Amino acid sequence: SAGYELSIAPEGAARLTLRANGAETSAASTAKVSDGQWHHLLVEVDRAAARITFHVDGVAAGQGAIDTIGKDAALSNPSDFVVGKGLVGAVDFLRVCRSTVAESKTTIAELYAWQFDGPFRKDFTGRKPGKGRSRDCGALQRAP
Repeated sequence: SAGYELSIAPEGAARLTLRANGAETSAASTAKVSDGQWHHLLVEVDRAAARITFHVDGVAAGQGAIDTIGKDAALSNPSDFVVGKGLVGAVDFLRVCRSTVAESKTTIAELYAWQFDGPFRKDFTGRKPGKGRSRDCGALQRAP
């Protein structure tokens, strides 16, 4: 009866549905994400602006209005947080935040860059692991 669902629409776009107070609102991306390729998907719900915004691979990919449920409607519910139900594919990284991109003092470009070249992809000295090699923790040795 209340909450949100991020899914893939039949035409292959990302779709976010919000439910509250017996009403529902939904918006979909303009970019297809079910094409067999890896994608960086960011969906932002800006309650103050009553807007849902989609970014696919760091590029704006559509928006919709939060109109039928009201921008202050409660989305909280006692249900489990489920990821990947019915998904044919894989989720490599997932982050759910309680703030907009602006409130988090970041940008879409920074988040996109971090996802594909962030510090977690390198050892402690900034080196990427070699092809076919296991990750090195990057421990530093004392010079002789």
